[in-house]
Amino acid sequence: MSGDHRLPDNSPYRYKVSAFLHRDRRGVLLAGLDRITGQAVALRQIDLRQFDGRERASYLAGLERDIAAATTFHHPAVVQPHSLHVEGDDAFIVMDPLDDAAALETRGIYPAETALDLVCQALDALTRAHERRVLLHELRLRNFFATPDGRLRIIEFGLVPGDVGDVLDAQKARAEEAALMSPEHCVGERVGPRSDVFSVGCILYRLLTGTLPFAGPDYTTTVARIVSSAHPPLQERHPAIPAALVTAIDRALAKKPEDRFESAAAFAAALRHAMAPVPDVPPDAPATPGEIEAIGRALIDVAGPLTPVLLARMTQDAPSRSVLIERCLETCAEDADIFRTRLEMADEDP
Repeated sequence: MSGDHRLPDNSPYRYKVSAFLHRDRRGVLLAGLDRITGQAVALRQIDLRQFDGRERASYLAGLERDIAAATTFHHPAVVQPHSLHVEGDDAFIVMDPLDDAAALETRGIYPAETALDLVCQALDALTRAHERRVLLHELRLRNFFATPDGRLRIIEFGLVPGDVGDVLDAQKARAEEAALMSPEHCVGERVGPRSDVFSVGCILYRLLTGTLPFAGPDYTTTVARIVSSAHPPLQERHPAIPAALVTAIDRALAKKPEDRFESAAAFAAALRHAMAPVPDVPPDAPATPGEIEAIGRALIDVAGPLTPVLLARMTQDAPSRSVLIERCLETCAEDADIFRTRLEMADEDP
């Protein structure tokens, strides 16, 4: 081992492969050991034969810049990259180890609670990246992994994907490269945080149904569906999904950015609300005047002066207090957590 420490940093023998982790359309993902530092690493292979000489040099230079920038961003869901290692026609992104995490795309349908927890971890990472104005390239489902205990692990976060097709030659592009692209990205318009909301909405749809919402047989068909076609109704593929969750996902997958959640944080709040249990009340107990008044006090912090009108409308034909509360939660949308907190306070101090 002492001889290993005399290896130069750029030695082709620096990394010892210890295990095969995963294969996807981009290449292979390996577990390895850094012979110089003795640290466990993960190695993401990139096949450089897809580039000609000039393209290869430009791509590698851009990737090295991305890696240097990504080393300053830290989040529990993001696997930290360290460096780029090139051997012949292969480049390897050297990153923290993945341990026992498995690719999300290798599993079919996820339980709703598990899917939402994983997606909320992704949205939290995106929220932090947006707040810090980290440059994000398009997301790829292949880069999302999860550990058996439910921790999300995202590799290549903020790195140029390295899929040559949709940049240089449409004939080489794969459907997978477009699967999470937003409509505005597909047509070359400006992208932003709401574009990432769309992409994560696609991931959540895939975890809940086993299929991507706009997947086509090829790149061109997939792009056309993203731009022009509605996604198959979620409840047709998963009838047990709560209506509030369907509403949140439909909003995330809206064609126009302005019709989506304004941020990753707002999308996460809506998802948590959708799966949150309604406060326990007798199912057939009508709301008493005092309970309606308490609900109104909780609602006014969200709805303001519109509260009397909204409350009167929602109280009509509400068979129980629980139904009235559910209607209020749906009306509050991303502000549902505020309403829920105010309602709990109102219940404690009538």
